[in-house]
Amino acid sequence: MARRRSTSKSSSPASVNGLKTPKRRSGPRKELFEQLTNTRRSTRSGFIPASALLLEAAVEATSFSTSSPSASSEFSFYGLPDCVKLLFERHRKISRLYAWQESCLNHKTLKNGGNLILSLPTGGGKTLIAEILMLKQALLNCKDSLLILPFVAIVQEKIRSLAVFGEELDICVEEYAATKGRLPPIGRRKQRSIFVATIEKAHSIVNSLIEKGRLDRLGLVVVDELHMLGDGPRGAVMEQCLAMVLHAAPSCQIVGMSATLSNTSELCRFLRADSFYSDFRPVRLIERIKLGDWIYRLEPNAQPVVEYQMEPSKNKKEDGDNVVELVNEVIPFHSCLVFCSTKKNCENLCGAIARLLPRERKELKQHKMAERRALLETMRQELDNRMCPTLERTIPWGIAYHHSGLTTEERRLIQDAYLDGVLCVICCTSTLAAGVNLPAKRVIIRSPMIGNGPLGLAQYKQMVGRAGRAGLDSTGESITIVQLGAQKQQFSQMLSSPLASCKSQLNVDDCAGLQTLLLSLISLKIINSRVAAVSFLRGTLFGIQTNVDLERLTDEAILSLLTNNLIAEINDEISPTALGRGSHAGPVNAQRAPALFDDLKLALNNGLVLSSYLHLLFCVVPMEYLSTMRINWDLFYREYCKLNAQERQVFTMLKVSEGYLVQRISHHGGSIEKEQLMKLTRLYLALMLNHLWKQKPVWDVATRFDTTRGWLQSFLQSTSSNASSIARFCEHVPELWPFKLLLPDFVRQLAHCVQMELIPLMELQGVKTGRARQLYHAGFKTVSAVAEADASQLTNLVAHLSRRQAQEMIASAKNLLRDEIAGRMEEMNELCGDKMMQSMMANAFA
Repeated sequence: MARRRSTSKSSSPASVNGLKTPKRRSGPRKELFEQLTNTRRSTRSGFIPASALLLEAAVEATSFSTSSPSASSEFSFYGLPDCVKLLFERHRKISRLYAWQESCLNHKTLKNGGNLILSLPTGGGKTLIAEILMLKQALLNCKDSLLILPFVAIVQEKIRSLAVFGEELDICVEEYAATKGRLPPIGRRKQRSIFVATIEKAHSIVNSLIEKGRLDRLGLVVVDELHMLGDGPRGAVMEQCLAMVLHAAPSCQIVGMSATLSNTSELCRFLRADSFYSDFRPVRLIERIKLGDWIYRLEPNAQPVVEYQMEPSKNKKEDGDNVVELVNEVIPFHSCLVFCSTKKNCENLCGAIARLLPRERKELKQHKMAERRALLETMRQELDNRMCPTLERTIPWGIAYHHSGLTTEERRLIQDAYLDGVLCVICCTSTLAAGVNLPAKRVIIRSPMIGNGPLGLAQYKQMVGRAGRAGLDSTGESITIVQLGAQKQQFSQMLSSPLASCKSQLNVDDCAGLQTLLLSLISLKIINSRVAAVSFLRGTLFGIQTNVDLERLTDEAILSLLTNNLIAEINDEISPTALGRGSHAGPVNAQRAPALFDDLKLALNNGLVLSSYLHLLFCVVPMEYLSTMRINWDLFYREYCKLNAQERQVFTMLKVSEGYLVQRISHHGGSIEKEQLMKLTRLYLALMLNHLWKQKPVWDVATRFDTTRGWLQSFLQSTSSNASSIARFCEHVPELWPFKLLLPDFVRQLAHCVQMELIPLMELQGVKTGRARQLYHAGFKTVSAVAEADASQLTNLVAHLSRRQAQEMIASAKNLLRDEIAGRMEEMNELCGDKMMQSMMANAFA
């Protein structure tokens, strides 16, 4: 291994039973550590003084990695030290791998560092392969890894899952989702990192590493749900990210994983990869359909086989399809997921199941009754003593619903309770199938529809793939309820159809992704000519799949960038303009950048209203929300009437009068031009944000504007990300210098919408507004205070805090402090240089 080890014969082993033990400190190192501890404890703010940073640097300079195994350790666990095997046994209950996993890890391509596409059914164990590969990069190759996941919730779940490995093996597990994550990542000298990121954040990580000349530190990129390459604008971003890695770091290994791929050969050409396929499932899946009162078993490549007839439903009016009986057959000692076509159906069915379950089965309500009461109380605490009436009625029966209308906190608590067996039924939308890992004994698909459209084969496979819990069940089963007639025929056609091909998204929306990719390549100095652009694009998935003239498309994209003043071309050499650099840094879509510049410039020219925050909120509303939001004109007018004089100045500046709003209410205003409607919609959304900015609870604001609290929370999160992107955009555009000064602190507070003193605590893992207030009032007012606490202190002083949550918070606080130190050391190193830093550390020892 390439890690430094102690050469002293008297030093203690780095591990006991394969697990990390505390580092012993003696001599100068002990004295320095004591000084550092005293300096930290004397600091009452969330920041660490420069003296502490220097001491930390000196301490780290004399340390060696305890994650390195002792000389007697064996490397029998797929090249990893035995301590890793012990961690998997202890925390994952995994003592041995499946045969396909062993075969995959011993695949010649993987062992030689080549790229691989892994295709396996949902629940087959692909994630374990990724974890082993990332640990090998960190411990054996001393390289960082990037794990790309599709959704924020999955990133957060994986962060919690990997935390124990990071802590025990001295690996930094970093979250890059929503507003989390430092760009560029901290250049750690002694620690390796695993970056767990959403698609957009992963792209920003890769770009920033290329700019810093540090992409060679990245040894592995793992892409979960690789089929999302074909998913609209997000697929275009993923393709750009992978294309950059393939070009700028050809030695970096790429592993793509998916359960629903069809055109694997094209993807292998793009990623320069081999493929590995298996149809293995750890738990046998039995697929069934329900037609009328009859249950049929689906056989591969055969007609459905009749199994049995159900008794007709006793509650035909409320439960004509007998869903309650299908649920009742497996609960409370087994779990059940019920997929519904809409959010409203989830809530209605959740309430109906709880209401119609047979009351004579006492175990249905008595099962884990204390834990269910605790769950209700915790949910109230998280939401300022608010509680959804439906969940309040259903959770005592072990039943809940789950969809995007719930807040992140509600969804997380429901997920955790389900995994712990406290909840045994979740009525959910299709998004849960592609989200966090929630397996079930039985999966019921209430209808083969999603919204008003038919269920697709890929979505169906993801849903039924949740059936069967490895280690708990010998079989898993799915039951799809299909109505006779047209729906039956439609469902049969879906089952017999092939999986949809994964198509490049660079050419959709007038080649917006293509233009953004070219601008990034030019800004990063990867290409500087049309010839180089065409050459690069030939290696993309778009270049492989396109049947049109690639040179013509490239010329058209470059012409558009020139026309919009994003690039300049002199003597056939292309370079970015200030606007182009801002667009790349944001990142802001190349087609959106000119309009954003004009919009911000207009706000400055007309007079940016700074007597309140409403105008800034108006400026950062994400444009993608404008087409879907419908204005309630009565509410709009009432909200306008409640504004103070300073806030009304924004309406005056934007030329929206009280009389105009009255006309809209009475429908005498005529039709609205598109540009005017967009402006009014932005104002309407800004009013929502204004209430959140003033720290009104999400629940209250959602009720006030007749929207769901989950949607509102997601909107705030998107706005915060957009504001952060605009702030980076403005840093590179001289004409927008006022925003460069205004936005950084504004963005930081917008991310959480709480008092400034709570913001540092909100950075901790699992801490939201309610929990931050609890910590603050309990005396844990800084990140340092949390880091110095122990789990018993936190659980004793903070109500409804479990020991596991307390340990997560403490670990997160320590990581934040380490990151702060490492970040400042990196900044000092850039300013002072290596030699001066070495001299400063030498003086610290002296």
